[in-house]
Amino acid sequence: MLDRLSRQISVIAELRKGAMDDLNARRRVYSNQEMTALGADGHYPHAIRVPVPIAQIGGLEPVPAASDDEGYRPGRQIKVPVEVEYSPDIEPGKNFVLSGGNHRLHQANINGQTHIEAFVHHPAGKYAMLRARLKGWGSQTGRGRMMLNELIKQLSVIAALRKATPVAYMGPDRQLYADPDHTQPWKPDFSQPGHARIQAMAEQARSPQFAQSRYQYDVLKEKGVQIHPSVDPAPPPVATPRDKALFHSTPATNMASIKAHGLLAARGGKTWGGGYEGHSRGRVFFSSTPEAARQWHNKTADALESKLVGNQQLGRNPVVMLRVKDRPVESDKMPGGLLGSESHFTTSDVPPEELEFYHGKSKRWMPIKSWRPGAHSTPENDEDYLPEPKRGM
Repeated sequence: MLDRLSRQISVIAELRKGAMDDLNARRRVYSNQEMTALGADGHYPHAIRVPVPIAQIGGLEPVPAASDDEGYRPGRQIKVPVEVEYSPDIEPGKNFVLSGGNHRLHQANINGQTHIEAFVHHPAGKYAMLRARLKGWGSQTGRGRMMLNELIKQLSVIAALRKATPVAYMGPDRQLYADPDHTQPWKPDFSQPGHARIQAMAEQARSPQFAQSRYQYDVLKEKGVQIHPSVDPAPPPVATPRDKALFHSTPATNMASIKAHGLLAARGGKTWGGGYEGHSRGRVFFSSTPEAARQWHNKTADALESKLVGNQQLGRNPVVMLRVKDRPVESDKMPGGLLGSESHFTTSDVPPEELEFYHGKSKRWMPIKSWRPGAHSTPENDEDYLPEPKRGM
């Protein structure tokens, strides 16, 4: 009797030990490589493997329709774990969101299963993560890859999770800057959380294309990284057709004021001073042909270089050429009766909404509200100076 009881106790102990060993094995932390080897997509850096109640999985990702042609049939075995996550957006600690393998979840429903084997991230404990979800990622193209401009737009949805958030601004040249005007280069401090991730993201963004990976953005959000994307300038507004334009060149250092107030006649003569100051006072000057625009642009650059020689603020493109819709102007007559080369002036202000600059990257004229330091250039061909037929400013 005692021997039988002892054997039963021993069997129960072995069963209990086996059950605990099995439970511990299932709940151990799996690496990304281990999950991939087991057939998962491998987006998680760490996860535990647990049976998840199907009834608690939220339907935030589309489930394909059942079809024998697609391999859905009762009794089919599901051997590969899916990936799910706890979702605080639904109900903290209770609901899951499917992250991969929706066809397997659908098959489990056909099988009448109550649970499905899954890799899970929990929002508490040693491997706490709160994943950012980029809905519809890659679904429009169906290629699993996205062009760079789509990446930049996706970056704008990444929000910070920490109060002390490292912030960087991505410029039109895909470099990182410390300010929204893209004037000061951003320098990573690798002792600070998130800075290394910002730098890595910038390196990826500089490639024309890159592979789809939600995990990259999940890590960014976990680290509390916030990247402000470069915003493409708005297309120029449509205006009545015209075939004439006027041009005005100005130091780039004046652009902040011009964007806010336009060209002010009262500023005439205050930029350069000297003997020309009296003649220029109260006037805004223009050139009327591409050749004259280039000539006066170069003169302005030469004058600026002599005035700011040795000054670091000169930069690579110190002068901005502006285009203005044709308007009544007077021909400029220099002191002594000489005519300025295709030079004209007005004593009226020119509002900022009537001014354009030539965008170097896109090779087109844009409203000055879109101007950023270094974004400007000058047209290479005469036909690029004047408005196209039936196209506005």
